[in-house]
Amino acid sequence: MLNTLDRPEVHTEESTIRALRLQETESKNSLRHIWITAFLLFILAVAVFSYFRLASPLVESLIVSSGPVERVLAVNGRVRPRDAITIIAKVSGQVTALTFDEGDSVKEGDIIGRIDDRRVSAILEQAQAAIGGQRRSLDQARRDLERIRLLFENGTVSESALETAALAVDRGEDDLQQLEAAAREVKVTADDYALIAPMSGTILKRPIDLGQSVEIGTVIFEIAPLDNIDIETEVDETYSGLLEIGQSARVALISEPDDVIIGEVSYLAPQIDTASGGRLVRIAIPQPKNMLPAGLSADVNIVVARLPNSITVPRGAIIKDGQPRVLIIRDGIVSERLIYYTEWPAETVVVTEGLLAGDRIVLAPENLSPGDTVATE
Repeated sequence: MLNTLDRPEVHTEESTIRALRLQETESKNSLRHIWITAFLLFILAVAVFSYFRLASPLVESLIVSSGPVERVLAVNGRVRPRDAITIIAKVSGQVTALTFDEGDSVKEGDIIGRIDDRRVSAILEQAQAAIGGQRRSLDQARRDLERIRLLFENGTVSESALETAALAVDRGEDDLQQLEAAAREVKVTADDYALIAPMSGTILKRPIDLGQSVEIGTVIFEIAPLDNIDIETEVDETYSGLLEIGQSARVALISEPDDVIIGEVSYLAPQIDTASGGRLVRIAIPQPKNMLPAGLSADVNIVVARLPNSITVPRGAIIKDGQPRVLIIRDGIVSERLIYYTEWPAETVVVTEGLLAGDRIVLAPENLSPGDTVATE
């Protein structure tokens, strides 16, 4: 009888398959443990990140940079015809004719209105009638002079008779000249009753209605050619000394805000308006494709200086109680930095001292203090 311990080991195909399945199971379990461990580490990382995000508030910030900067004056202006003429009443009376209205085109010399001239017309007719009568009297006096001269030459009349006839002609000529001068004066006055266009253009205003009575100096029409325009604006006296003829200006018309027109300063008023504290400025611009109505609003940016290499920051980032300063973020820690900047009416200001390119500043420094820990995007 054989001892079982001495029995030789027999490997069957079934035992081999079983062993392989056991190894495969152990392998899957190991891989599952690895994935579970990785997932737990990810959850832990998210939790840690979320904790620090919650512990450190997220603030809006800006990394400042250095570059070319323009200093501009932002003002509002309006389209203005470069050559506008106001037609006023030179005489008082009732308006009896208005042949053109606002928006109509007129030519130089057109009669565009009339004030009642019946009385002055009657006076002119009387003056012209008097001139006619005086001319006839003068012609008769001249004929009489010629007749008396012949008689004097024949010795029929005396020399005194000849002198009297000559004197009558001289007086007749003087009287005629006086009547003609008076008639010309009446004619000039009569012409004032007719409203005549002094230039070709478009009627911008006609504040008077037909039949209305007007006084001397009353505005009846305003005429201007609309193919030659300016932008008229007013600059506060604080900055008016920085303006110069020829400075560049960017103009955006309210009707086409995305279409920027480049113009230049063409006129600076020689004095400040004491009522408004502003200086009148006109910007010459090229004529747009479409004719623009007078009075159209425009946003104007006048370039008063160009700086080749400067740092700018939003005005809202500056703390202004005491010495101006900003909050700097470095490695998530807030610190304070004193700055100097050029005061200018704009959303951003030029920092002259205190910041370097690459500094990260807090855009809304309210409720933050030096030493606070913050997070940035």
